[in-house]
Amino acid sequence: MPDSIKKRRSFPRLSHLFWIVALFVVARVCFYLLSDGFSVVKIENTFPVTAEWQLPAPSASQLHEIEEICAKPFTYLAKGSQAYAFISDDKQYVLKLFKCYHLSPVDGIKSLWLPPIIDEMIAVAIQKREKKTSDTLQSYKIASQNLYDECGLIAMEILPTPSFHQPVTLIDKMGRKHRIDLGNYGFIIQRRADLVYPQLSTWIAAGELDKAKEALNSIVALIVQRSRKGIQDSDPDLHKNAGLIGTCAVLIDLGSLHSNPHAADPKVFKSDLYKITNRLHEWLKKQSPELACYLQEQIKKSDTLTWHGIGPSDE
Repeated sequence: MPDSIKKRRSFPRLSHLFWIVALFVVARVCFYLLSDGFSVVKIENTFPVTAEWQLPAPSASQLHEIEEICAKPFTYLAKGSQAYAFISDDKQYVLKLFKCYHLSPVDGIKSLWLPPIIDEMIAVAIQKREKKTSDTLQSYKIASQNLYDECGLIAMEILPTPSFHQPVTLIDKMGRKHRIDLGNYGFIIQRRADLVYPQLSTWIAAGELDKAKEALNSIVALIVQRSRKGIQDSDPDLHKNAGLIGTCAVLIDLGSLHSNPHAADPKVFKSDLYKITNRLHEWLKKQSPELACYLQEQIKKSDTLTWHGIGPSDE
């Protein structure tokens, strides 16, 4: 057979291969967009299984509350940098499952022989990754041990807990149901909170400035409460990392906390308050100058404020 005929016959095969690969890539991208990247495999634990990250198993009263909360399905809500979030059927609770896959160990790479310059670059990247994992887990531990109420926590386990079994049904973004045992995963259950800016906008539009003032007071008091415990937040963005349950402020992002004894100094936390609330203050000046002034007044007397926690009227 002439070579020219062989070549002509080979081209369609290469073309077909190209289209098969292209369709596979498109299908993967579409699936990712439709599912928001969630799969049960991605929440399987890859964190170091050590006593340092093992939190106490839920108490009897917690177990009862968890069982009641998990009796109905949780529906996909959103994803963050550290977890996938699902909301309860009654919209009162949020279940977060850790995105373990992007923090998984990379021991295999360490054993490869690579040119020194590349090996050094990879070593730096691995060290950075391991520090990020350690800092994140330490933040969860701080939240569980020191800011349980301030985070609206119902339960938290960083690592799988063999002695704990609680089935729950997840409904993902595509409507698929997944039945899992929470005891096999790291998870957080928190009370659902409204984002600060939208809720303040609602009260301002309705002329309910008294409620807005209660919320602003609670936001300032919450930051003071956290600071008095010698804890700071490396990402204290109020528009996404804090929320409101009624007029009570709570922390909703638990992955960027760290200990700093100096944070308890009134001079330090007052300075932090101005930085943390600056964006909110600028926004309030446009939405409600009265509330902007009120916020500044609360900061000035912040060392006298007390965070009162979530009351019956907030739930």
